[in-house]
Amino acid sequence: MAILRSKITIVVASGFTIMFGALGARAFMQERALRRDIAKLESGIAKAEEKNKELVHLVEYFSKPEQLEKEAKVRLNLKRPDEEVLALSSEPPYIPSASGNPSMSVQTTTFPFSQIVDFFKSFFTYSLKE
Repeated sequence: MAILRSKITIVVASGFTIMFGALGARAFMQERALRRDIAKLESGIAKAEEKNKELVHLVEYFSKPEQLEKEAKVRLNLKRPDEEVLALSSEPPYIPSASGNPSMSVQTTTFPFSQIVDFFKSFFTYSLKE
């Protein structure tokens, strides 16, 4: 019983308690940081897998010849040799005059395509009205 009552034993026991408590707290903080990093990495993996699925879908889409031709026509303004393309524009075309004088340029009339465009926009616009 004398050992338990001595001040040296109490100081040594308190030192070990503080030391092991500090080591336990440090291990807990490291584990918490690791779990947070793991969660961030798993979130990144999920985003990368979603992007990968999207890219696989695009590769499948563009691997079909008819889709590739469609995108080439829309994005690159390409056409087949046997096709004729009609371009509709609401702006009058610029036709330079032969003499170089702008007042002598050819006057053209354009069809009001903006009315047709407005019609189709209103026709295909879906709205719920109560």
